[in-house]
Amino acid sequence: MHQPSARFLVVSAGMGAGHDAVAAELVRRLERLGQGAGRVDVLELLPHRIGAGLRSFYRTTIRRAPVLYEGIYRAFFRPGRGPRPGSAPLAALAEDRLLALVERERPDVVVPVFHLAAQLTGRLRARGALGVPSAVVVTDFAVHRQWLHPGNDLHLCVTPEAADTVRRALGRPSVATGPVVAPRFFAPAPGAARWRRHLCALAP
Repeated sequence: MHQPSARFLVVSAGMGAGHDAVAAELVRRLERLGQGAGRVDVLELLPHRIGAGLRSFYRTTIRRAPVLYEGIYRAFFRPGRGPRPGSAPLAALAEDRLLALVERERPDVVVPVFHLAAQLTGRLRARGALGVPSAVVVTDFAVHRQWLHPGNDLHLCVTPEAADTVRRALGRPSVATGPVVAPRFFAPAPGAARWRRHLCALAP
């Protein structure tokens, strides 16, 4: 008997190419399996061009002021004692647009592949506003605290260690699936054999 296909909504972010690459590969795999899949950029769900401003600030900081980015990372992403700043107020600004999109697209599962998107779906799931499950694809090998929200239903992680980190932090289901990359990355790069021979010859 033919099983009806599910529909997935992948929520990425155009902050560099990494998250969008994962989103594109997820959509490709799902469509290959006969499932429906759509994509949205969480930055585009923020009002008043806030998302465009964040993207520009991130790129400028990485290129010209990495020390400033290090400070932001320490404050927002690393765990620490006492109250710590988070992205909840920013995620709240995107709630109405995501819920409207879910109402139009009717996905069976929402799949965040960016930490702000994970905070967004976690908040909505926790209070029952998002009626479909959220499965977070954690793209980082080291899981920082902005990925973690107990409202999300499932976390898919790059390594068993990352999955264990999520389970210990949230007490929620988490599994290791490996990296979500295009098939070409699993094949040897052009010239790899030659470089391997060269490097092995240099080894003591």
